[in-house]
This record gives sequence, structure tokens and C-alpha cells, in this order.
Amino acid sequence: MRDLARRSTAALIAVVVNPLAAFLAFVAFAALASLAAFAAVPPVPATPAPVKSVLLARSFVLDEPFAYEWSADHAPVTKGTLLVLEADPALARTRETAEPILFVGQWPAERVARGTVDGRIAVFVPGEVDLAKDLVWFGTPGLPEQVDAATVLRERGRAVAAHLEPLPRAMVAAARAKGGPAARFATKADLLRAIEEAARGY
Repeated sequence: MRDLARRSTAALIAVVVNPLAAFLAFVAFAALASLAAFAAVPPVPATPAPVKSVLLARSFVLDEPFAYEWSADHAPVTKGTLLVLEADPALARTRETAEPILFVGQWPAERVARGTVDGRIAVFVPGEVDLAKDLVWFGTPGLPEQVDAATVLRERGRAVAAHLEPLPRAMVAAARAKGGPAARFATKADLLRAIEEAARGY
């Protein structure tokens, strides 16, 4: 017991006497932790890539418009479509760097809730969406707020060239039935709460 106490005391003295060693040890530990976290994030899959399915779709209107910040032009949102989608978890997960941009029709979708394990994402886009005709896909990694009309056109061209297709009509009909009639929200905050509630059902 005395020998253990002497060793512990000697180690403590070494740390106090040599703060540089303690600092270097901390830096090394932090670096190892960062490497472990980085290794846990799967690489970004190739894009363009489709979503797996749409689980819920619902149109909405707003009493108080707001600027859509997930595109370069910040168009006013007066109505839109909320969706719960299922995708490859590696595409859906949050990343510290540029991530694949999710497009719904002509818009980059604002992600409200996402599952990094199951790949289910709750989003919304401005305007009406015809899911039986409009593509839903992940495009080139980047920042949605930098997406303009030219970007959408270019990314959609890549998706078409990759032979991506609209979601099956039967799936879309089931998602619309699940979502129910168009909703009316007073503000964006009310919209976001509704989307988060919808996401919890999946």
C-alpha cells in the first residue's frame, strides 16, 4: 500500500513539475478522440442518389409568410409541402462538412428532423409538389443556402442522366392519405412543430 502511494505521489509530482508533458498528453488524447469520431462517420455515398421512399406527404398554407433560407433567392413561403422520407442513413446523417443536398422537385428541402440510424428525414419545401412526377434525390454535397435556379437545373440534369425516376404512384398516394388534407399554420414555428410531431410517428 505504501509503495502504491509513493508511485501515485511521484506521478502527481511529475505532472505538476512538468506541465508541458500534461498539456501534450491532453492534446494527444483530444486528437485520438477526434480521429475516433471521424472514423465513426461513414463516407458520403455517390450522388445523385434517390430516396428510398416517402412515408408521409401533406400540403400546407401559412398565414404569416417567411423567407426560405435554404435557397439562394430566399423566396417567400406562403404554402408548401411537408414530407417524411426514408433514405440511406449515410446520406441522411448530419455532417460537420458539406453534405449531399436533398432536392424535392425544384427546391432544396429544409431538413427539420433526421435519423442518423434509420435514415428517416422530416423536411419541407415551398409550393406544391407532384411526387408522382417530380424527382426527390440527393445531389452534390454543398450548402443549400447557396442553391439557385441554375444549380437546381444542373443537379436535376445529373439525376436524369443517372436514370433516377419519380417515386411509385401507389407509394405517393399512400403517403398523401397518411398526411391527410392540407394544413393551415399561423407561423413558421407552428409549421416546424407540426413537422417534428410527424417525424416522431416514424
